Amino acid sequence: MTNGILAWAGYVPRLRLERKSAADANSWANSSLASRGKGTRAFCNWDEDALTMGVEAGRACLAQTATQPERLVFASTTPPFADRPSAVIATAALKPHSRVRGLDQGGSQRAGSSALLDALDQRSSSLVIAADTRHGSPGTIQELAYGDGAAAVLVGSGDSVVARYLGGASNGADFVDHFRATGETRELHWEERWVRDEGIGKIVPAMIKSVLKQADVDVAAVQHFIFPTIMAKLADQIAAKLGITPTAVRDDLGASVGETGAAHSLLMLAATLDVAKTGEKILVVTWGHGCDVLLFETTEALTSKQSAATVAAQIARGSNECSYQKFLSFKGEVKIDFGLRFEAEVRTALTAQYRRSGEMAAFIAGKCPKCSSVQFPRAGVCVNAACDYIGEQAPLSLLGDKGHIVSFTADWLSFKGAPPFCFGLVQFESGARVLMEFADFSADQLQVGAPVRPVYRRKEVDTLRHYHSYFWKAAPAV
Repeated sequence: MTNGILAWAGYVPRLRLERKSAADANSWANSSLASRGKGTRAFCNWDEDALTMGVEAGRACLAQTATQPERLVFASTTPPFADRPSAVIATAALKPHSRVRGLDQGGSQRAGSSALLDALDQRSSSLVIAADTRHGSPGTIQELAYGDGAAAVLVGSGDSVVARYLGGASNGADFVDHFRATGETRELHWEERWVRDEGIGKIVPAMIKSVLKQADVDVAAVQHFIFPTIMAKLADQIAAKLGITPTAVRDDLGASVGETGAAHSLLMLAATLDVAKTGEKILVVTWGHGCDVLLFETTEALTSKQSAATVAAQIARGSNECSYQKFLSFKGEVKIDFGLRFEAEVRTALTAQYRRSGEMAAFIAGKCPKCSSVQFPRAGVCVNAACDYIGEQAPLSLLGDKGHIVSFTADWLSFKGAPPFCFGLVQFESGARVLMEFADFSADQLQVGAPVRPVYRRKEVDTLRHYHSYFWKAAPAV
């Protein structure tokens, strides 16, 4: 039975740092940054992280198909918790069904591609999610070149496969081009020429030749070559060395998004599938303490299945940010004094969180079996004053529901990571009215009637215990 990709999706945060602002701020110490201050890089809002981005990518991926995964693998080198599985949290939010096996994978920039390779070798269907929030030390080339993002790929078999898996290989090598110690947020990098010539230049071409030979595919037949790297023109050099057509080298998204770490090969794969045609061969290569190579061929099924939100569309919707200080604050590189309210203790009641986890994680409302009124949260009494029903309410997810703003408030006194704290009533088409926090809105963008959609975000951060709680917020519908 044909094994391969059933669905795909990428996620790029709305915020884009204008690289010039970072280059201008640091060129006094590193004059070479001036030439790199072009374009933008994506970065997370204050309430986003690898987990929230991954959930959004997973939602978009699962929306394309009725297939429910039996496994969910979450790949990241920057997960929010060292000892709390991101895959388990993501599974609860995505709610594919109760028998999903959740697995976390990390430790390398190949985490996403390695997870995909492993999933393709399984007999069960797997949802592979890769997400990273890249941290480059302030004033470095990496800070400008990196970006935040996520991607999700659903793997399985059958006639619905849009990209058939032709073969692949993985080769781990303790070639240390960079590393990050446990507990640290910043990476240390080795000299670029050594990495290019001794590492990538010798290991990657040999791996590609091996996979193509095993699959009996001529190098000239590769229509799409995906190789994430922050080294300028390196992908073109590898392609030329192997004889891959220059036009096959895919855009690395560096000009607008940046290099998104463990997610980037899958994000580039998603962008490629957004535009690929039937019968085209896609070669995916990832470097990171070794090399992963995967080879696919698109099928007729691709013509009837397109991503609801293409990577190109998400790039186009970006909001440019020229405040380097704001970027540093959101990245946790500087601490802003938000006043006394910031010092208030935020402690999550883990007992209450567990008891209501099903409703909260998957945004499950209650529907009255007598009058059909919908309310969130679910309760034992119908919200409709004209209805006298008391008892169990039917579960109804609000995640696929469209909504609009009924009222809003911009509060400059309450603490949030990006003042003001914007919240208000949202009316859903199902009839539910929910008091929600707004995400990706500035105060001047809020207006009654504006269409919104639920997005998965960090709700609170316990800065004393470093515990993050998550919930759904209302973001612009487009």
